[in-house]
Amino acid sequence: MTTKLLPVSVLILLSILFVGCQNNESARIREAARESLPVIDPNTIVAPSSSTASVNSSVPHYQCPNNCVGGVSSTSGSCPVCGTDMVHNQAYHNPTPNPTVTPTSAATSSTAQNTGGVFHYICSNGCAGGAASATACATCGNTLVHNQAYHSQAATTPAAPTLSSPVFNQATTSPASSTSAAQNAAGVYHYTCSNGCSGGAGSAIACATCGNTLVHNQAYHN
Repeated sequence: MTTKLLPVSVLILLSILFVGCQNNESARIREAARESLPVIDPNTIVAPSSSTASVNSSVPHYQCPNNCVGGVSSTSGSCPVCGTDMVHNQAYHNPTPNPTVTPTSAATSSTAQNTGGVFHYICSNGCAGGAASATACATCGNTLVHNQAYHSQAATTPAAPTLSSPVFNQATTSPASSTSAAQNAAGVYHYTCSNGCSGGAGSAIACATCGNTLVHNQAYHN
């Protein structure tokens, strides 16, 4: 009986040795492979830079659905105020729009009056004053209307002469006054009162006595 069991024992022992050798060989191969890998220092690993061009940093990434004050965070988690799970805010990933630059109105708006003192917009009711645009009349409140004379006056305003202008090379003479004298050489008034009041003037102004407008006196030119 012992003689029959001996070959079986030898086979079992050989099998155990074979398996053990295989395990040792596998361990040796794994160790060799591990040693062949490069050693990487975790302190030298550079984290990928986060792109901020596609996010809107003015809004929170996660926020409390109950809108608690302070219930915001850059990562998911519970609201620090009420404990509710915070929800993702999609608006965080919407890039901030570039601000639109609008030209200032001062560059395109005209002045209220031109060089001749004529208003650009005036009141249709004849109220005094005016403005640079169709705003409300300061007196009656009606909307001011465009005054074409504003552009006519500006177009006919002569440009100031320069040093090279022939004007400076010519003798300057004072033009004669367009306003005539109140009386001629004989003492006759140019404009007199139709009511026969004494006196007169050099233009059709109000009579100093009765207030009526003076009328032209043809005798002034005789």
